[in-house]
Amino acid sequence: MMSDRTPIAADHPFEERYARMLHELRTSPHVDLEHEARGPVDDFLADPERVFHALAEEYRLPVAAAFRPVFFRQAGLGVFWRSVPPLPLVVGEFHLRHVYLSAIREPVPWLADQVTDEHAEVAAELRVMDDTPQGGSGRFAALRTTPGTAESQIWLYDMSHDHRAITPLEVDYRGYLEALLLTRGFSGWQYLYADVPLGAPEFRGIRRTIEEALEVLPKAFPGDDHTPLFERFERRS
Repeated sequence: MMSDRTPIAADHPFEERYARMLHELRTSPHVDLEHEARGPVDDFLADPERVFHALAEEYRLPVAAAFRPVFFRQAGLGVFWRSVPPLPLVVGEFHLRHVYLSAIREPVPWLADQVTDEHAEVAAELRVMDDTPQGGSGRFAALRTTPGTAESQIWLYDMSHDHRAITPLEVDYRGYLEALLLTRGFSGWQYLYADVPLGAPEFRGIRRTIEEALEVLPKAFPGDDHTPLFERFERRS
């Protein structure tokens, strides 16, 4: 199923790379792209100069230099895919929001009450930037910015693993989008970028999901270098 098929522009580097990723999802014989959404685009969201000026002037977020390499014009970009037999079943999904819409949206109102006291202050500042509306995994990635700086943090909420936990990731906003292009959003990929012991019993299910994804990705997308993912998996196992 396809929806909101707004065009991807070759003069926007991230969109061009995203288009190549989409092409590989559509043409790989090892995966089935079940859903793709992008858009809409309006005059404001499509203009990086206006977007980054507004973030800096109105919200004290001077993030242009840090975020521009992964700027995209669409209000949202998303896919949902599955591997096909005889490969192990691997599901991938993401739904990215435009950087401006992510940065200015209200924090998740209920999250601070759902996490431990240790993380309540952080939770009150998190704004959802990527989630899984098709598969309903119970996970989302949220952006945390600090007014007056270009710093950004990404935190993972995963109700399927621990209803009281949010986990910081070892990537900033740009790093998250870069990793997403490589992983295609396979379920649980964020744990490769989190300081968690994947060999521990409580992570057994997530570890198995990642193992299966690391079996599928090189076969489905042989043109990519998946070495960084394998190296991260080894360090956390």
